[in-house]
Amino acid sequence: MSVERAILDAWAGHRPLAALVPSERVFAGSVPPPPADGAPQTAPYLAIERLADAAQVRTSSRRDLSLEVLRMRIVAGSLEAALATAEVARVRFTGFGCALPVGAVQDMRVVSQEHGPADQGLWQATLDWRVRVSRDPPRS
Repeated sequence: MSVERAILDAWAGHRPLAALVPSERVFAGSVPPPPADGAPQTAPYLAIERLADAAQVRTSSRRDLSLEVLRMRIVAGSLEAALATAEVARVRFTGFGCALPVGAVQDMRVVSQEHGPADQGLWQATLDWRVRVSRDPPRS
């Protein structure tokens, strides 16, 4: 399981977030896939994108520790709805940690937040996160 998948699962399991953006409208990747009929994506939706693996070190126990940067792009029909969803997400995921199949998300912190117009008359709020991840050493 990836960090993005862990966030998607946590979003779906958090009622306040799922009420604002249902889990079927939460996507991993930079742009949500278009609907089957080719029409533009409708709001609300969330796209989670990995921006960078910032740094990596190995501990004496051979566990890798990395800093990753993820972006949550929340698109809504109004600026108020985008900002409200961003605030609930910020509260829910600040300090978030969870197990991964070969390690763990240790911590998440917002490093930047922006908002403004999106395509087709919609509004967006973006949260960039610094995510600390530990990965277990390969098994021999």
